[in-house]
Amino acid sequence: MRKIERKDFKTSDWAGGQTDEIIINPQGVDFKERNFNYRISSATCNLDSSEFSPYGGFTRFITPLDYELKLIHKGEKVNLKPFEVYKFSGSDQMSSYSKVRDFNLIVKDGLKADLYSKEVKGSLKIKNEAEKLLIFNYNFDLTVNSEEFLKMSLIELDHGESIEIKGEGKLLISEIK
Repeated sequence: MRKIERKDFKTSDWAGGQTDEIIINPQGVDFKERNFNYRISSATCNLDSSEFSPYGGFTRFITPLDYELKLIHKGEKVNLKPFEVYKFSGSDQMSSYSKVRDFNLIVKDGLKADLYSKEVKGSLKIKNEAEKLLIFNYNFDLTVNSEEFLKMSLIELDHGESIEIKGEGKLLISEIK
């Protein structure tokens, strides 16, 4: 188990806010080079509207963390409530019309992945059956294996690792299969 805390995130500015790169695989590559297998980030958008950067050759998952996220994807309106996940091709044109903090998983085409939310009510035992399991805590008071699971932090599990999370709240779980 590896913990990645907010102080470890790589933060950068973009025209509409800030992006926190939480994890990238392989470590140390530059996402702008598009030479990664997967990347998890969280961004703020302070604009009334914005266009997503194209990521041809990748699959994207997105969910809002705090407010409703309003998207237009292929001419269709998509409204997401916090922790509702939307999957789309990185080459698709996508527009956003919301001031939110979002959570993004971008995965190289050919890799199998999933992103979903999971409720914690009391105790939740998790055993990783995937290659990697990436568990994100946005803003809930939780513990993992009796240690504090900080807000705005992520836990990375390798295949076969198990943990127990205690408390009340929602997690975002990224599986890289």
